[in-house]
Amino acid sequence: MFTVFIIFATILLAFLTFCVVVLRGVSNPRSMLFGTVVHQGLDLRRRVVALTFDDGPDDSFTPLILDILRREKVSAAFFVIGSNAVDHGALLSRIHADGHVLGNHSFTHSHVGSLRWSRYWDQEFARTDALIMSAIGRRPAFFRPPMGLRNPRMMTSARNRGYTTITWSCRGFDGVRTTSKRILARLARTTRSGSIIVLHDGTDPFGRRDPQATIDALPLLIAEIRAQGFEFVRLDELIGVEPYLPADHGGDAVSSFLGNQSERH
Repeated sequence: MFTVFIIFATILLAFLTFCVVVLRGVSNPRSMLFGTVVHQGLDLRRRVVALTFDDGPDDSFTPLILDILRREKVSAAFFVIGSNAVDHGALLSRIHADGHVLGNHSFTHSHVGSLRWSRYWDQEFARTDALIMSAIGRRPAFFRPPMGLRNPRMMTSARNRGYTTITWSCRGFDGVRTTSKRILARLARTTRSGSIIVLHDGTDPFGRRDPQATIDALPLLIAEIRAQGFEFVRLDELIGVEPYLPADHGGDAVSSFLGNQSERH
């Protein structure tokens, strides 16, 4: 009987360990279990960071964020949801014209997208790319998974399209109801050299929130991070990868990042 118990406990422990490993691969922004992700800058000796925004564009709030960034002379990256961008080509054009980068954040931002297969992701990528191409004439090289959740099929599809998959180093947790004080406190505490910072300029189609807390926090955050001795650079400069690809590109955009990283070690 004791032997049966030991066998059962061993099997259960192995299963739980497997579940932990898989969950880490799905959700941890640093995990490379399902494919290469970029979660921080290339040279951590430089006191530079990059601002990124998810879930836009939003015709009410994205322009306010753009106004702040212009006033503060900060360039950022905007990972757009295709379904939010359908009627906002002019806003995508403004983001690009203001010197920011546009990236793909899927078309629907499904909360169960990490369970879907390659065909689904091929369509999600293609529809959002088409909207960005229509607005600025460039195909994005950067993709951020919705909520950071990944699976092997998604990552294979992303790699086949030539994307560099971007996660993050620290985030303000402003995708849910919060306050500007909480956003500022969290990011002021967790920002380090090479950090990729995540905020939100919009709301995913399945969520509800008021982005005003982000707008109120943003100028204070920029001032605080600068006071800590950091400089803001655009995401592509931080990671050393071109932000846009030729329309006929079929390679893997992470190769340049990995090549540069290996040369430094």
